[in-house]
Amino acid sequence: MDYDSHNDYNEEYSGEISPGYRQDARHDEGHRFSPFLLGLAIAVTVLLLIIVFVYM
Repeated sequence: MDYDSHNDYNEEYSGEISPGYRQDARHDEGHRFSPFLLGLAIAVTVLLLIIVFVYM
């Protein structure tokens, strides 16, 4: 019975939770490559620092 009430709770609020979740997902899709670009920038910076210290 406790499981059924918990399941009803999820179904009751799923209509309110889902649109916000989908909106957040669409918002995150625009920034999908931000972590990749940040990591790429860090990798390029480290490589440039290594090159500078090797040739100095």
